[in-house]
Amino acid sequence: MEDKTTLDDLAGMVNKGFDATQKEFDSVHKDIKGIEGKVSEIDIRLEDSFRTLNHRIDYVVERVDRIEQLLGDDYRGRMEKLEEAVQKIKNKVGIE
Repeated sequence: MEDKTTLDDLAGMVNKGFDATQKEFDSVHKDIKGIEGKVSEIDIRLEDSFRTLNHRIDYVVERVDRIEQLLGDDYRGRMEKLEEAVQKIKNKVGIE
């Protein structure tokens, strides 16, 4: 004699399948939440790192600007002195 599968048996099998699928979804959902948390932590660290890097770059740019200004002022002063010296020599030699 064959065992006959009843509607209740089929309903129970389908229910077990849904329960197993739900457990898998729950596991995947938990994994995704963990990944989201880690991505958020990485995002915060990257933002902090970029902020620090931008401050350092701004500082270097300010220093370079000051150095350029100092060098420009120094060379400008030297050029003026050289021009004055050349003019004095021209005057003594009688060259215009």
